[in-house]
Amino acid sequence: MYVYEPIKMVCMYLNLDDCLTELNAVMADMTANTNQHALNQDSINYSTLNNVQKKLYALIQYAGVSCDEVATEYFPLISTEAVSTSENGNVLFSAFNKQVKKIISIDIDGHDIKFDVMHDCIKTHHPNSSISCTYEYFPTYPVNMKSKLDVCANVTKRIIAFKIASEFCLVKNLYDEYSFWERKFFDTITHLKSAISSKKIKSKPLY
Repeated sequence: MYVYEPIKMVCMYLNLDDCLTELNAVMADMTANTNQHALNQDSINYSTLNNVQKKLYALIQYAGVSCDEVATEYFPLISTEAVSTSENGNVLFSAFNKQVKKIISIDIDGHDIKFDVMHDCIKTHHPNSSISCTYEYFPTYPVNMKSKLDVCANVTKRIIAFKIASEFCLVKNLYDEYSFWERKFFDTITHLKSAISSKKIKSKPLY
């Protein structure tokens, strides 16, 4: 999902009409593929934004915080990647496409191998080898309205919108509203997690 999708829902949930109008202009700029709107730039100059644009920029940041919490507390982001070890059997973390959070497993041709996690690399006993590494990674924070959000496929834009809304209300010291949206987020995502866990259990063969 793109970051503007849950943000549009937040604007409607919280009656941020000025932000919704500005967001429509952002989306029109995307559709025209002109990329001239300030919030569609790869590097946003915050000092040049007007007040409404600054509010939308804050929502982009809250989207990043929301995805981080979802990945940390509920649905970790997992990737499997083929990499090559060096002549001493090491693989630098910088060699991976994503920012590694935790190594889950490493195998060669389907056979698990032993490894040690160092501060900047993975150490194996297989020099100059092609290995398959499964790892948990940190979500990438969105930089503009065109950014894609780093969340598992099961996580919907509605769930992210609930969390963005709660973050927005918390920063604005709207504590009753914050509690409302945080509860909706928690109830929805825990229900999803429970439903997925239940489905996995039912799919296991019985002996």
